[in-house]
Amino acid sequence: SSETAKGMQIRDGLRLLIPVVEGLRDTCLSVAMDWKKYKRMESTHGADALPVSLGKRLAFEAYVLQDATEELFKDLKRHAVGKLSGATGDYHAMMANGIDGTMIERECCAMWELRPVVSLQDPAREHIAYVAADIANLGRTVANIMRWVKYLKNTARSELREPPDEGQTGSSAMPHKEGNPFVEERV
Repeated sequence: SSETAKGMQIRDGLRLLIPVVEGLRDTCLSVAMDWKKYKRMESTHGADALPVSLGKRLAFEAYVLQDATEELFKDLKRHAVGKLSGATGDYHAMMANGIDGTMIERECCAMWELRPVVSLQDPAREHIAYVAADIANLGRTVANIMRWVKYLKNTARSELREPPDEGQTGSSAMPHKEGNPFVEERV
């Protein structure tokens, strides 16, 4: 069944993605702790507000990444689904041959580490939509982290300005250029 194959792809994809997100979360926490001793001026509406720890934002993003990880684990449990009940959802081909289709479906899905799903034709598209939405939310979080890093490199204070590596050219091939985005390129 192509629908069961989609469930297997979701299962395998989530199993690859979850450790990567956990690694990013751990990196954010580690850097946040390293940067705890540094202060920066928080701003609001373009004006200076209060001094805060440079690592505060990354600690917050680690918290958001933990939530994303938990959602991906839920997706793995809830939305990696399979079915063998045929196009009409009644196990007709199996039942016509004297085979208990529901038992075969349960056993096969257990072997494939999928959750059997009751469905008339295809498993509800909501399973794919929930996973896609959670991955999109995760992408937004990663984009927020990178936007913040880029902001800190480009502010008047240049909190995260890095000298270029020797021989580094960056995207513009002008190593002398201020703010050459080679950190973002590595990400």
